[in-house]
Amino acid sequence: MWLKTYKINNEYVKAFSIKLFKTYLFSIQYHKDGGWFRIFKIGIAWTKTPLFSVRNRYKKSLKIKNNYYTFLS
Repeated sequence: MWLKTYKINNEYVKAFSIKLFKTYLFSIQYHKDGGWFRIFKIGIAWTKTPLFSVRNRYKKSLKIKNNYYTFLS
């Protein structure tokens, strides 16, 4: 289990994971414009602006208020 905070482009990113042997049970990473979480290998990502894959219609997303939500496989 680890918790890490690091700085990218003058903004702070927080990450947290729980790992059992070689399998990640839970992982989350977030910052002010978005983030993602996974439980085992399935997860959801959210951003304030649509991702490249969403803009070019490679993936679908759901827009709720100001956030775009995509499914991670």
